[in-house]
Amino acid sequence: MVLMPSSGAGHVIPFLKVAGALARQNCRVTLITSHPLVSKAESAVITRFLTLYPQVTEKKFHLLHLPPNHSSSFTDPFFRQWELIHLSLPRLSDVLESLSPPADALLSDITLMSSTISVTESLNLPNYVLYTTSARMFAFFAYYPALSDALSNSVDDDDELLEIPGLEGLPKSSVPPMLQDTTSPFATMLRANSDCIKKFDGFLMNTFDALEGRTLSALKSGKIVDGMPPIFDFLFPPWEPEEVMKGGRATAWKRWLDEQPPASVVYVSFGSRTPLSPRG
Repeated sequence: MVLMPSSGAGHVIPFLKVAGALARQNCRVTLITSHPLVSKAESAVITRFLTLYPQVTEKKFHLLHLPPNHSSSFTDPFFRQWELIHLSLPRLSDVLESLSPPADALLSDITLMSSTISVTESLNLPNYVLYTTSARMFAFFAYYPALSDALSNSVDDDDELLEIPGLEGLPKSSVPPMLQDTTSPFATMLRANSDCIKKFDGFLMNTFDALEGRTLSALKSGKIVDGMPPIFDFLFPPWEPEEVMKGGRATAWKRWLDEQPPASVVYVSFGSRTPLSPRG
């Protein structure tokens, strides 16, 4: 399995968690990292991971050198990195074809969908997406092409409800401003990725049925997108490799949860104004 995150800790760390879990199951794992990285924090966490999991192969994906006068649509350095990875992705074919033994599938990032799919289609390589937030947010993402029309034509009313098939209305106030402006660079990128959803082989999501059952049902049944690829929902494994390697089963997050009073921890889904499920 080949894993390719984009930029930002919220994207890199979930990929490392899944890569570590696969490696502990004796799967052959290749991690494609885009260079140069944006931050020292990303570099440090990737270096630490590769030290703890020497069986994981790193493949550096060297990004294009753009001329100084290149005009980017983004000002945020992480969004600019996403754009640069997109522009460099025609080179990904060479990276994937150089792997020995050959790759059996690519697990790519949600922000890179519209570019990775053309590469994997040309190589006849299965392409899955690791989605790092909630199923509720994925439902919004999947239906965004239709919602963007509604957002473009909607009145300036934060209490207006946006309708997603199979789900309760989504308050417009829950939609980030950069996505309410359907002409923004971020909205344009999100829509391009959403438009190619049906070309992928499946989506891995960090959730479970007891938490987001209604949303998962709407997604899996095709109510939101007709012809939706398979959805694989599971809790991303914790990344505490030192403890795992020592054979321990308890992890910090589980210990913390166990120490909390009954009904004191709640889970909130994107767009929901009330807690979904108290623990205990």
